[in-house]
Amino acid sequence: MCKFSVITVCLNAESEIEQTIRSVLNQTYPDFEYLIKDGGSQDGTVSIAQSFAPAFAQRGIPYRVLSRRDSGVYDAMNQAACEARGEWINYMNAGDWFADGSVLERTAQSGLLETADVVYGDRILRNGDLFRYEKAYALEEFRFRLPFGHQSSFTRGELLRALPFSLKYRLCSDYHFFLQLYREGRRFACMPMAVAVYDIHGISSDWKKNHLDRLRILEEMPVRDDEAIRWLRARLKKKERKEWLHRHFFRYIPSQLRQKRRARMNAGAGWKTAEEMFPLGKDRP
Repeated sequence: MCKFSVITVCLNAESEIEQTIRSVLNQTYPDFEYLIKDGGSQDGTVSIAQSFAPAFAQRGIPYRVLSRRDSGVYDAMNQAACEARGEWINYMNAGDWFADGSVLERTAQSGLLETADVVYGDRILRNGDLFRYEKAYALEEFRFRLPFGHQSSFTRGELLRALPFSLKYRLCSDYHFFLQLYREGRRFACMPMAVAVYDIHGISSDWKKNHLDRLRILEEMPVRDDEAIRWLRARLKKKERKEWLHRHFFRYIPSQLRQKRRARMNAGAGWKTAEEMFPLGKDRP
């Protein structure tokens, strides 16, 4: 058994997988394994993944590429957890990557792994060529959403095997999993550092499906939180109205004005270029 298992699940991700793999290979901490679970890609994903085997072997890091069919991302994550040999599991799926090369080392040295069931940190959001730092939310936010990204978390492998991700939900089974742990009184510990760079245009970027999934989870929990359900329903209606306005009004605004407005909004929200977000000499995208 090693300290960490880093798992990447992917499907037809030849344009994204290399950045993810390199961020794992560049970790300074040596006591981990890397497992790539491919869902039967028809492009060059598996070939790219297999080409890194010598580099991991040179560092003495166990490295496996498993390519077989699954029924979706959460089924793939469950299958990979059963194959993992690490005490702690991190899911760094294709298109996302570690914030820098010292993440595993700092996590191992944090002192939190001895007492917690889930250790998590902040993340850096990626929107094309722009980046924004996002701190993890307070755990009380579990009532409405996942307070952190699963890419920014480390979970005991025994828990992931004992309580696999539900295949009922398309986008939010990770929220369902962590919400169950939270309600059971499991121990969560926060690290004040960025763990992952997360692509906001990934598989869970459909806001409406995401909201509906979370709403269904809250409605099906053994103990219902009616206040949270009402809040989420109101939030859904508000976003639907906003989308309607964008579809029927903003399209008539000249494109140059839309671009200027978008640039002002990005700057106001804290979005930065790669050069601004990542100092010289650090891991850049």
